[in-house]
Amino acid sequence: MEMLILLSICVFFVVITVLVIRWARKQNKKRIELYQKTADRLGLKYTFKKLPAGSLNRLEGELEGVPLSIYEEMVGVGKHRHMQTHVLVKKSPFNFEFSIGKEQFFSKTAKIIGFNDVEFGDAELDDIFLLKSKSEDEFRAMMDEQLQQKLKSISSALEGEIHASNGKLDYTRYGALNSKEDLEKAEQVLRFMLELSKV
Repeated sequence: MEMLILLSICVFFVVITVLVIRWARKQNKKRIELYQKTADRLGLKYTFKKLPAGSLNRLEGELEGVPLSIYEEMVGVGKHRHMQTHVLVKKSPFNFEFSIGKEQFFSKTAKIIGFNDVEFGDAELDDIFLLKSKSEDEFRAMMDEQLQQKLKSISSALEGEIHASNGKLDYTRYGALNSKEDLEKAEQVLRFMLELSKV
């Protein structure tokens, strides 16, 4: 009887493992197709790096005359290993660092205890976004009314942080772009970054 129970448990785990592997392969195939379609639509080059359980996808090229790439990478170690997606605009006119993200619980808490971000006196903008720069005057001059409105228009698409440094703009988002909606959101953020790169 014990042997039968042990055998049943082993069969159960094998079946679960096979189902998980099949699901992962199906998701990976879906992501590859999404990236290929996006590459064709935007005139970018698609490549990928094969992994044991899938692939890391990459788009490379120019859009509106600006060199860029959209790529996935694995970060972390062991059980803390996870995927990040980057949208990288390789040419930026800024010689100062700044970041644009969404307000989170911890950033709101940090404000209460005295850590300040850049605010514009626009309740909608200031409540939704976490804007930081050590060069506050330059950042304020860059973020004119038009760019503030464009930033507000992508509030639902921004699921990570845009960071400017070393003449580049890098949008980092946790996880993969698993759906058409994810890729559309990433493209909205990219279009905003292209606007920034032309300031």
